[in-house]
Amino acid sequence: MSKVIKKFLEWLINSSKDPSKLALTLRGGISFLVLLGVNAAFLQGLDSNIVNIVVSLGYIASAGFSIVGFVRKIVITFQQG
Repeated sequence: MSKVIKKFLEWLINSSKDPSKLALTLRGGISFLVLLGVNAAFLQGLDSNIVNIVVSLGYIASAGFSIVGFVRKIVITFQQG
């Protein structure tokens, strides 16, 4: 693996605030994927508006976390030079 790709993956995976933690961008993305699986599993067995509302709110929250994490990561990267 080239050094550029390795450095990019480290930048993407590691938190910009605390490099020993997982990035907020990925945490939001992972929760989105989990909700996507939960949504498919629950909606096949249930026809409930409440499930739809809860899953939709989860989608919005996880997307918000991902966006905030990505913007914060870019800002901190450019501030560090």
